[in-house]
Amino acid sequence: MNRSHGQPGSCVTFTVMLVLTSSRVNRRLQLYEGCPCQCAVILYSNSVICCIFAAVGCSEPEWVQRGYKNWKKFLDPTAGVRKHANSRMHQLSLERHRGYCDSKAGFSVHEQLGEQAEQEKSRREAAKSENREVVQIIFDCVLFLSKQGLPFCGHNESQAAGNRGNFLELIRFVARYCPQLQKWLDSHPGNVTYMSSEIQDEMISIVANKIRSELSSDIAEAGMFSIICDEVSDIANGEWITVVIRYVTAAEIKECLLQIVPVVDLHASALMETVVETLSSNNVSISSLVAQCYDGASNMSGQYGGLQAKIKEIVGDHATYVHCYGHVLNLVICDSVKSNRVADNIFGTLQKLYAFIERSPARHHVYTECLEKHCAGVTGRQLLQTLCNTRWSARADNLEVVANCFMAIIAALSVLRNDAEANGLLNKMKKVEFIFGVVVLHKVLKYLKSLSEYLQAEELDIAAAASAVSDVTSMIEGMRSDEACKQQYDKACAMIEDMHTTFAGSDVSLSGDDDAPASLRSRKVPRRLQECVTDHFLAETPVTDLYDKLRVDFYFPVLDVILARLRERFAGKNKVILDGVAALQFDATVMKSDLDKIHAVREFAALYAHLGISIEQCSVQFELAAQNKLLTDRMPKTLKSAGLCLLNTSLPMCTPIWQSF
Repeated sequence: MNRSHGQPGSCVTFTVMLVLTSSRVNRRLQLYEGCPCQCAVILYSNSVICCIFAAVGCSEPEWVQRGYKNWKKFLDPTAGVRKHANSRMHQLSLERHRGYCDSKAGFSVHEQLGEQAEQEKSRREAAKSENREVVQIIFDCVLFLSKQGLPFCGHNESQAAGNRGNFLELIRFVARYCPQLQKWLDSHPGNVTYMSSEIQDEMISIVANKIRSELSSDIAEAGMFSIICDEVSDIANGEWITVVIRYVTAAEIKECLLQIVPVVDLHASALMETVVETLSSNNVSISSLVAQCYDGASNMSGQYGGLQAKIKEIVGDHATYVHCYGHVLNLVICDSVKSNRVADNIFGTLQKLYAFIERSPARHHVYTECLEKHCAGVTGRQLLQTLCNTRWSARADNLEVVANCFMAIIAALSVLRNDAEANGLLNKMKKVEFIFGVVVLHKVLKYLKSLSEYLQAEELDIAAAASAVSDVTSMIEGMRSDEACKQQYDKACAMIEDMHTTFAGSDVSLSGDDDAPASLRSRKVPRRLQECVTDHFLAETPVTDLYDKLRVDFYFPVLDVILARLRERFAGKNKVILDGVAALQFDATVMKSDLDKIHAVREFAALYAHLGISIEQCSVQFELAAQNKLLTDRMPKTLKSAGLCLLNTSLPMCTPIWQSF
């Protein structure tokens, strides 16, 4: 609707557009045009607002904020819209508006909107880049805490808390040296922080999935792998199973934790489903499995119903089961200690000694003072620790403490001898039987602990493990002689003499106890049995003194049990693999003849014929490699060194055999 008002030459023409927004409210846009001025107003709810004022930014509230409502004088030449249109402020605003319109005169509406869109896009890209850089910094903090095994959350994460937890405190610390992160912390929206516990869990999950994805790619590239599984209980008494993958890439042995999975049912069939599902969910093909390693529990190692048997039903008999050598060694020690009364009494005394000294701050202080006085130059372990039923290494550690700090322990117990328990421990530890047992067991367990640590090395292979077990067995066999026994007994007697010499004339009392070597009274045989019972073995000297008793009742029995258990639990395990590995080491002392080596290699290769390994090619190339001086002169002790030698001799056909062991 068009209307004209006013005098000629100074009229104002306005156009009215009605937009119905509801039944009670009309929004009307009115455009006033004329000579010599123009005025654009918006009519809203019975008031008028000047569009030019509002666009440029003038500050008259009547035409910008509240609106003009005096409709009687709206078209009065001396008031209303005509007065406003001729005002200086409106003319100045109009000039500014025209200048802006002239600057955009050469651009169409689409071009103007396109320019605004480009500006908005640039702003969003800059914000996106800033957000990504901040998220990367937060990811680095998550990776740092995860790698170090540190907890993320704090007990109180409020702004007023002095310590908000490792994650938030690490973010605050990094922000002190990173202005970009500090700017983000000061200006980010309240609903976008990237630091909530949900975001932390999501970041950890993303990192874990990325690691598992790369791990599955490496395993697929390796072509074969073995698994190591074990059960573990958490602090809430929940059962979990760990799945560890072992494979070879670039002649390097890799051992990585794939996943820790919660389990409820510990039967072999349930564990088998858990293992298979874990491998499948991580894109690891179970068809490439060539070996499996578990402990000796029946649900894991059972020949017919164990986990290893269930896995073989799926994969095949080539998925060889290997009883964990570290666990086997632990069983050897436990069997040896439990079978001998003297050894069992020694470790019982050590456990009581730990409970007496270490569980009392006052008694521990006395012990530390005695350490400074009597064992100032001693290196190594000096503090006792509690014994564990499943981890026998604590027994070896306590024996090391007693052997190194014997004088300090005796001095501390003597100072505390008014206590009945201290007096009883002192009487036991001064006896030759105890000291001799400590000396012998310390030496034996030192060998076995070294073997245990070696068996737990990540880069260890089955050939080196078998060789290490053989070496330790030879060492213990060397101790099984009367000369070696007498040497250990003399060492125990020397410790007793040093004890008396050290504490002679001091306030440490050692009298009143039978601590010196004494003759042993022979047990009298009843008259009715004298003709049919003997108290000693034929061709052996009867036991007449303490040395003979310890030699017969403790020294040789302990060594015999250890040697018997080592041979029983390690010998004959996966004989085909061990013989094949021994042949690949090119050590002439391992196999009897070259024919035996060739036969062992053929049987070894036959286990993995399903992987495309040719038995004939392996046999021929092994014979060629056996004639190579580079191999026979070096006599490699590990499969890694043997494999590198094979690669250097350009005979790679044998390499797939030893990769996963």
